[in-house]
Amino acid sequence: MKISFVIPAYNEEGNLIPVLGQVKEILPQLPQTEVIVVDDGSSDRTALEARSFPFTKIIQHDAN
Repeated sequence: MKISFVIPAYNEEGNLIPVLGQVKEILPQLPQTEVIVVDDGSSDRTALEARSFPFTKIIQHDAN
């Protein structure tokens, strides 16, 4: 079984790092886990911030 965390994000530059930091803390305790951040056309640095966490997969939409 695989656990998927799907995190929708739209202009969440300021909130994404704390959330992904908390997810990172619990990852070692979980079996087969993936973290997917869906950036829904943000105009800020949301996708860039998500990329700073190597365990994330990013899906990026061009427009909201």
